[in-house]
Amino acid sequence: MKLDATFMVLSGLRHMIMEANPDTVGFFRQQEERLGYYLSVANITPSPETDGYRNKCDFSIGFSPQDRRLAIGFRLQQGNSLVGPIGHLRSIPERMKRLVRRSEMHLQGLGLSPYDPKEGTGALLSLTMRLTREDQAMLTLGVSRRNLAENALRDLKADLIRFAEEKGAEDNITSLYLLVAKDAHGTDSEYVHLYGARTISERVLGRALQISPQSFFPANTSCAEETYNVIAESVDLNGDCTLVDVCCGTGSIALSLSSRCGQWLGIDAEAAAIDDARVNALANDITNGEFFPGSAEEYLGCLWRRAIFPELVRKRLKMC
Repeated sequence: MKLDATFMVLSGLRHMIMEANPDTVGFFRQQEERLGYYLSVANITPSPETDGYRNKCDFSIGFSPQDRRLAIGFRLQQGNSLVGPIGHLRSIPERMKRLVRRSEMHLQGLGLSPYDPKEGTGALLSLTMRLTREDQAMLTLGVSRRNLAENALRDLKADLIRFAEEKGAEDNITSLYLLVAKDAHGTDSEYVHLYGARTISERVLGRALQISPQSFFPANTSCAEETYNVIAESVDLNGDCTLVDVCCGTGSIALSLSSRCGQWLGIDAEAAAIDDARVNALANDITNGEFFPGSAEEYLGCLWRRAIFPELVRKRLKMC
């Protein structure tokens, strides 16, 4: 199924390229005569973990369709406030499900309402959870500032801190944030650190990596490790090439493969992610590359000029 989906995506890409540049038609024909397709497609490499693998979930806060009580889960339909349960979902680890249930019960007792997109009322938007194999947990509660009075926001912060202090040791809550958005669309969002460490840590292919709430990190850690090894083998990484990690996030690709290439360069538009990536490089004593803040569209050309090896390997990878 995934291989069929891959060919569908590649066929669409081929069509877009030829439409944008008709001169490429000859190239594609030549490749198809030589390979049978315009590029070689390897077999799908299975993930080492297929159950309970997600280390991050962005849950919506809404109402249960059964009893209309506050619930945490995934939105059933765009534009309404109903969310479905998560207990039956195999991809979510049991520890995360327990944390969701405990958070749900606590929020039900606060007297605050979930955001209702139809009515524009309610303040509670989302709950993002991150877990690591280091047995750490980061929780980020999202709220709409527009529907939350100043005293209610102050009381909510105090209540969340008490919740973390009381349950933090039992549930190993390592870090707690409040994400305050100007409105339900996330305009002018501000991360407010409330409890514990400001980052959590994960180990990928032997590299210790810190992760901030804003930073991208692959949602399946074991699959990421498998993928990084496939990358290194498929492009024949060696000491005479430069690896360019576009949208690098915390730097997991570049740093995990740093010993297999001569130089690596990373770029990401999220400044907090670049801060994490630079700290991660220092913490792992990796010195054969640099991370840069900025959008790939604007600064990628400048990045190429920093490559010290003629052979460039460009990698952009998102696994959500």
